[in-house]
Amino acid sequence: HNLACSSKDEKLQFNTSKTSVNNSMLSANYLEGETIKVQACRLDTFCMENNCGDVNILKVDAQGYDLEVLKGANVLLDENKIGVICIELLLKEYYENQSSFEEIYIFLKNKGYRLYGLYERWYDYNGIDHCDGLFINSNFINA
Repeated sequence: HNLACSSKDEKLQFNTSKTSVNNSMLSANYLEGETIKVQACRLDTFCMENNCGDVNILKVDAQGYDLEVLKGANVLLDENKIGVICIELLLKEYYENQSSFEEIYIFLKNKGYRLYGLYERWYDYNGIDHCDGLFINSNFINA
Protein backbone atom coordinates (compact mmCIF):
# COMPACT_ATOMS: atom_id res chain seq x y z
CA HIS A 1 0.00 0.00 0.00
CA ASN A 2 1.38 3.38 -0.98
CA LEU A 3 -0.25 5.51 1.73
CA ALA A 4 0.71 7.96 4.43
CA CYS A 5 -0.87 7.77 7.89
CA SER A 6 -2.71 10.79 9.27
CA SER A 7 -5.66 11.86 11.41
CA LYS A 8 -7.83 12.26 8.28
CA ASP A 9 -8.47 10.44 5.04
CA GLU A 10 -7.28 13.03 2.52
CA LYS A 11 -4.54 14.17 0.16
CA LEU A 12 -1.71 15.98 1.94
CA GLN A 13 1.49 17.83 1.14
CA PHE A 14 4.58 15.72 1.82
CA ASN A 15 7.94 17.44 2.18
CA THR A 16 10.97 15.56 0.91
CA SER A 17 14.63 16.11 1.65
CA LYS A 18 17.95 14.98 0.22
CA THR A 19 18.02 12.27 2.87
CA SER A 20 14.75 10.36 3.12
CA VAL A 21 15.02 10.00 6.92
CA ASN A 22 13.95 13.66 7.20
CA ASN A 23 10.90 13.45 4.91
CA SER A 24 7.82 14.71 6.73
CA MET A 25 4.27 15.98 6.42
CA LEU A 26 5.58 18.99 8.33
CA SER A 27 7.87 21.62 6.91
CA ALA A 28 11.31 22.58 8.13
CA ASN A 29 13.69 25.17 6.79
CA TYR A 30 16.50 22.61 6.32
CA LEU A 31 14.48 20.36 3.98
CA GLU A 32 15.85 20.94 0.49
CA GLY A 33 13.67 18.58 -1.52
CA GLU A 34 10.37 18.97 -3.26
CA THR A 35 6.81 18.98 -1.96
CA ILE A 36 4.52 16.32 -3.39
CA LYS A 37 0.87 15.36 -2.85
CA VAL A 38 0.28 11.99 -1.19
CA GLN A 39 -2.82 10.06 -0.24
CA ALA A 40 -3.19 9.75 3.52
CA CYS A 41 -5.55 7.63 5.55
CA ARG A 42 -6.36 7.01 9.17
CA LEU A 43 -5.07 3.76 10.64
CA ASP A 44 -8.68 3.11 11.72
CA THR A 45 -9.77 3.26 8.07
CA PHE A 46 -6.88 1.13 6.82
CA CYS A 47 -7.39 -1.57 9.44
CA MET A 48 -11.16 -1.67 8.94
CA GLU A 49 -10.87 -1.92 5.14
CA ASN A 50 -8.16 -4.59 5.36
CA ASN A 51 -9.62 -6.63 8.25
CA CYS A 52 -6.45 -6.21 10.33
CA GLY A 53 -7.94 -7.22 13.67
CA ASP A 54 -5.73 -6.57 16.69
CA VAL A 55 -2.35 -4.91 16.29
CA ASN A 56 0.25 -6.33 18.65
CA ILE A 57 2.96 -3.73 17.97
CA LEU A 58 2.61 -0.36 16.24
CA LYS A 59 5.83 1.46 15.26
CA VAL A 60 5.43 5.18 14.48
CA ASP A 61 8.29 7.33 13.19
CA ALA A 62 6.63 10.19 11.32
CA GLN A 63 9.17 12.99 11.77
CA GLY A 64 7.13 15.19 14.10
CA TYR A 65 3.75 14.15 12.69
CA ASP A 66 3.45 11.24 15.12
CA LEU A 67 0.51 12.58 17.17
CA GLU A 68 -1.56 12.97 13.99
CA VAL A 69 -0.85 9.33 13.16
CA LEU A 70 -2.06 8.31 16.63
CA LYS A 71 -5.20 10.44 16.27
CA GLY A 72 -5.97 8.47 13.13
CA ALA A 73 -6.01 5.32 15.27
CA ASN A 74 -8.58 6.63 17.76
CA VAL A 75 -10.99 3.71 17.37
CA LEU A 76 -8.21 1.12 17.58
CA LEU A 77 -6.87 2.81 20.71
CA ASP A 78 -10.30 3.24 22.34
CA GLU A 79 -11.16 -0.42 21.69
CA ASN A 80 -7.78 -1.63 23.06
CA LYS A 81 -6.85 -3.12 19.68
CA ILE A 82 -3.19 -2.02 19.91
CA GLY A 83 -1.04 -3.70 22.54
CA VAL A 84 2.32 -1.92 22.30
CA ILE A 85 3.33 1.34 20.65
CA CYS A 86 6.91 2.26 19.84
CA ILE A 87 6.96 5.91 18.81
CA GLU A 88 9.61 8.49 18.01
CA LEU A 89 9.68 11.32 20.55
CA LEU A 90 11.30 14.59 19.52
CA LEU A 91 12.65 16.65 22.40
CA LYS A 92 14.22 19.28 20.15
CA GLU A 93 12.31 21.32 17.59
CA TYR A 94 12.98 20.03 14.09
CA TYR A 95 9.71 20.71 12.26
CA GLU A 96 7.09 23.44 12.29
CA ASN A 97 4.13 22.43 14.50
CA GLN A 98 5.67 19.09 15.46
CA SER A 99 4.10 17.07 18.25
CA SER A 100 5.86 17.33 21.58
CA PHE A 101 6.86 14.59 23.99
CA GLU A 102 4.28 15.93 26.44
CA GLU A 103 1.42 15.91 23.91
CA ILE A 104 2.13 12.31 22.91
CA TYR A 105 2.59 11.18 26.52
CA ILE A 106 -0.70 12.76 27.67
CA PHE A 107 -2.61 11.49 24.62
CA LEU A 108 -1.46 7.91 25.18
CA LYS A 109 -1.87 8.08 28.97
CA ASN A 110 -5.49 9.17 28.46
CA LYS A 111 -5.98 6.15 26.17
CA GLY A 112 -4.77 3.75 28.88
CA TYR A 113 -1.11 3.41 27.88
CA ARG A 114 1.84 3.46 30.23
CA LEU A 115 5.33 4.63 29.29
CA TYR A 116 7.50 1.57 29.73
CA GLY A 117 10.88 2.89 28.58
CA LEU A 118 12.94 5.17 26.34
CA TYR A 119 15.21 3.60 23.72
CA GLU A 120 17.49 4.59 20.85
CA ARG A 121 18.37 7.84 22.59
CA TRP A 122 20.25 10.46 20.58
CA TYR A 123 22.03 13.27 22.39
CA ASP A 124 23.26 16.75 21.60
CA TYR A 125 24.93 19.30 23.88
CA ASN A 126 21.58 19.98 25.65
CA GLY A 127 20.83 16.35 26.52
CA ILE A 128 18.44 13.95 24.80
CA ASP A 129 17.63 15.17 21.31
CA HIS A 130 15.15 12.44 20.34
CA CYS A 131 14.40 8.84 21.25
CA ASP A 132 11.86 6.06 20.85
CA GLY A 133 9.25 5.67 23.57
CA LEU A 134 7.70 2.30 24.31
CA PHE A 135 4.10 2.55 25.54
CA ILE A 136 2.15 -0.49 26.68
CA ASN A 137 -1.63 -0.74 26.91
CA SER A 138 -2.64 -1.46 30.51
CA ASN A 139 -5.14 -4.08 29.28
CA PHE A 140 -2.39 -5.79 27.26
CA ILE A 141 -0.23 -6.15 30.40
CA ASN A 142 -3.06 -7.64 32.43
CA ALA A 143 -4.17 -10.08 29.73
